[in-house]
Amino acid sequence: MSKPFFICGLPRSKTAWMSVVASGQQSLCLHEPTANVESFEELTALWADDRFEYIGVSDSSLVMQMGRILSEIGPRTVIIDRDIEEVVHSINCYIAPAGYEWDSRAHCFAAQAELEKYRGHPLVSWVDYDDLKDIDFVEAVLKWLMPTATFPKLAELIHMNIQVDRDWIFERVQGMVHNNWHLDTSWQRGDRA
Repeated sequence: MSKPFFICGLPRSKTAWMSVVASGQQSLCLHEPTANVESFEELTALWADDRFEYIGVSDSSLVMQMGRILSEIGPRTVIIDRDIEEVVHSINCYIAPAGYEWDSRAHCFAAQAELEKYRGHPLVSWVDYDDLKDIDFVEAVLKWLMPTATFPKLAELIHMNIQVDRDWIFERVQGMVHNNWHLDTSWQRGDRA
C-alpha cells in the first residue's frame, strides 16, 4: 500500500513545481487533480494507487478539504506559506495577459484562515515560499514527506520555473462544468451530503 502525502498552499505558491520535484522513481505526485474528480471519494481513490511507494497530491484547490484529508487519509502534509499580497500580485500577473480580471484578496484571506487552523497539527509542516529556493531545504522537506525516497533530479529542478500554461488552462475551463465538491464544508459539521 502506498504512503500518502499532500502539498497545499495558496494559489501561485509553487504547488506545480513541488508536484514535479516530489515525483520520482519511488513517488508520484498529482498536480491539481480536483479539476478531474467529482467527489472526495474519487480523490481518495487516487491515493490508493499502489504502483509507487509514495502517492501525493499537490493542489491549492483543496484548502477547504484540509481537515477531512488529514483525518480520513492521514497524509504527511506540507503547507507552503506565501505572503497574501505576493499571491494576489502573482495571480494578477498570471491572468491579466489572458484578458481576465479577478480581485482574489477575499479568496486568499479565506483560504489562509482555513489553512491556519492546521498550524501545529502533527501531520503538517509549514514551509516558507522563499525557502524553496534552497536545495538543502527542499531536500529536507521532501525527506519529511517521503523518508525513504530519493530525488536525484533535484539539482536540475531547483532553478526551473514550472507552472501550468495559462492559455491552456483558460481554454480548458471554458465551458467546463464542475460540481465544486471541494468547496463543500458540510464534512466539518458531520452532515456530509
